[in-house]
Amino acid sequence: FLRPALRRLAVVSQICCEELDNARLNLLLQVQRSDSTKVEPEDLEPGKTYYIYDSNFKIYAPFVCKKKYTSSDPEWEKLKMVNIVSMTPQSMIVIGGGPTGLL
Repeated sequence: FLRPALRRLAVVSQICCEELDNARLNLLLQVQRSDSTKVEPEDLEPGKTYYIYDSNFKIYAPFVCKKKYTSSDPEWEKLKMVNIVSMTPQSMIVIGGGPTGLL
């Protein structure tokens, strides 16, 4: 079922075309620069699960928001200093030939 589609993808990934390479670069730059999952402490919603980056272990640890945080809360400064995201970053595989490959 997937074999023909994967074969076509492999063929497209081997095409040396400047326009395709530019399009791939633009797509990769757009993915790299996207920061749509980052959440500020004032935007945290009670009951939702977020992920906080732990620099010691280099992982995103789950964090369940228990209340609406304000700047007067003792945890506010700590939350402002860490990277909070609504979903963990996903791994991407770049396949194909040329200088950029396919996403």
